[in-house]
Amino acid sequence: MQWTSKITIMLLNLILFFPMPGEAHFDQILQNDLQEKWLPALNSPRLEERFAATQAFLHFPDWSLPIIRHALQNPEFNTIHWRLAYLLGVSGTQADIKLLLKLFPKEHPVFEQDVWKGATERLFWHYRKSSSRKFIISRLLFSPEQRQNETISGNLLYKIVNPDNEGRLISTHFDLWHIDSKSTFSHSYYWLDAGRNIEIKTPITFTVFSKQKTINIRLKINEVGANRTLAQHKIEVRLPAISPP
Repeated sequence: MQWTSKITIMLLNLILFFPMPGEAHFDQILQNDLQEKWLPALNSPRLEERFAATQAFLHFPDWSLPIIRHALQNPEFNTIHWRLAYLLGVSGTQADIKLLLKLFPKEHPVFEQDVWKGATERLFWHYRKSSSRKFIISRLLFSPEQRQNETISGNLLYKIVNPDNEGRLISTHFDLWHIDSKSTFSHSYYWLDAGRNIEIKTPITFTVFSKQKTINIRLKINEVGANRTLAQHKIEVRLPAISPP
């Protein structure tokens, strides 16, 4: 018997054979089952049990979503947070985009982060409406903290304005010219409500050539999931002097 058929029979049994003097009683039974049985089963070593748990949550989104949201914020379920993020991405609301971004697991494996980002992107595109206005980068500057030989660390500070009448899920990307190729940068997702602005501080560390005094930085704001640049801005930055040993 196929797994999907087994899950369907199991869910029908849940509905047909539990005593149900009223709708409220059924709600309580189902919520308890999701909380006590299916939530831990998401972390089962058996693939069939994990699949069954996933189907149970997807079949009853009205009862599942409060449990998923609460579990995502509970360290007790840290090992299944990425699976919960997937479920929220399938059944959640637009408001859950902010929750996923707030709880994004920066220290988790890349695979789990990709699932988390995918869930966020899916929610955005499920509720997305057409956009007609470009974003505005109203401020962009680099605030250096220190320079040791050719290595420089500091913060990139910028302010983004969304003049549109719809919220947007965006990602930030920046390019630096005339730097060592070993330099690495962090690109993140952000939610920006309609008519609002956001101020962001991104720590960066990069390596320049000896005696170099300036670099160029270009910031690009992209709409997540679309080949569309919402805004971009470039500045020239004077580098700090080398700190004494």
